[in-house]
Amino acid sequence: MKKKLLASILAGLTILSLVAFAPFASADRGGREDKRGGRDRDDDNLNLNRGQMISSFVRGLNSGPGSINSGRDRDDDDDDDDEDLNDRDENRGRGNVGAGISDGRIQALERLIVLIQEQIQILLARLNELRGDVNTVLTISSVAATEIKITEAKVVWLTSRSADSKVYFSTASPVDLATARTKSKGGLEFSHRVSLDGLSPNTTYFFIVESKDTSNNVVRSAQFSFTTLSVGVDNAAPILSSLIVTNIASSSAEVKWVTNKSATSKAYFSTSSPVNLGTALTVVDASLVTSHSLRLTGLSASTTYFFVVESFDAASSVTRSAQLSFNTVSAAAPVISVISVSGLSSSTATISWTTDTLSTSKVYFSTSTPVNVLSAQTASSSALVTSHLIVLTGLSANTNYYFVIESVDVISNVSRSSQFSFLTTL
Repeated sequence: MKKKLLASILAGLTILSLVAFAPFASADRGGREDKRGGRDRDDDNLNLNRGQMISSFVRGLNSGPGSINSGRDRDDDDDDDDEDLNDRDENRGRGNVGAGISDGRIQALERLIVLIQEQIQILLARLNELRGDVNTVLTISSVAATEIKITEAKVVWLTSRSADSKVYFSTASPVDLATARTKSKGGLEFSHRVSLDGLSPNTTYFFIVESKDTSNNVVRSAQFSFTTLSVGVDNAAPILSSLIVTNIASSSAEVKWVTNKSATSKAYFSTSSPVNLGTALTVVDASLVTSHSLRLTGLSASTTYFFVVESFDAASSVTRSAQLSFNTVSAAAPVISVISVSGLSSSTATISWTTDTLSTSKVYFSTSTPVNVLSAQTASSSALVTSHLIVLTGLSANTNYYFVIESVDVISNVSRSSQFSFLTTL
């Protein structure tokens, strides 16, 4: 049994080491995009997979062959394991939406390090028991309420030695241990998870956790609290619509969409298609809104970007859009070419030209040369196009006109042509 336990510990440390270094390896492979964006490694799929790896490993330690728990009762609540399985399925694919693009990777890595530290505590505690170290003090740490729903929640914590699990909970504060409701698990564990059910909606509960080891040492935590969700919380995923990209520049763009109920905002974007949610850059806003707007920055000029947007509602129901794309504009001013004059009459003329990027159209014209753009007459269009056409009207017959054309792109780069001329008809 000791050999099996030692093997489990060594295997666990190896897995934790791989998980710990994975973000750095991913960052190295990410190249210029990761450096530029400081992208959010809090991606739902990637971090969930890491969390599941750690969680699966810990469950294996708690329940596998040769473990402390083998042959013992694992849970007083017969439905707990089924609930855990259902909840894992229910939460598959969900990630942290609270981090921004500037510090998301750092926050995700910090959370990962905390997970690893917790699991190392468990492994070291198991190693102490393997060595027969009976002097390790029984302590409780990392107490939290999680998976909070309308009438249920789960309480988790760690202990320094294998011990049983008990939660005292009450709507009154401070919690009276003599009268509070309790929920227990009899199996000896380092990582504890107790399901509380039969709770009231929209209610604050206070709780204390307790663990007792094989030597009957008992330790209790400080008091904590959580609030259940309200009745009538809509568990349907938000409906996403009106997705557009606007204010496209050489290094930025704005993505907007609407949801039918308040939800968070997240955009995954990449120069690769299809967008890989595990490696794509991200921008996040955790505010619950129905009109969503995210600004993507650090983009490359004249580049096609692919993106997917995502929204979580208050009940953690999630929806994602189909993949869309946009092209950033050139960092240089528009290049004007193919200038021509047509449709000449005694009072009109049509000026046309092309630009290499979307831009506006304007013609300065005068009977004096050189054309003074501050005082000359003008005709213009604010539409962003690459094929430009402006009709000049109110001209004098049989008169020489001089003109300069101008185009301005979306980021206010301005281009003007040299001076040209034409003669109106009689």
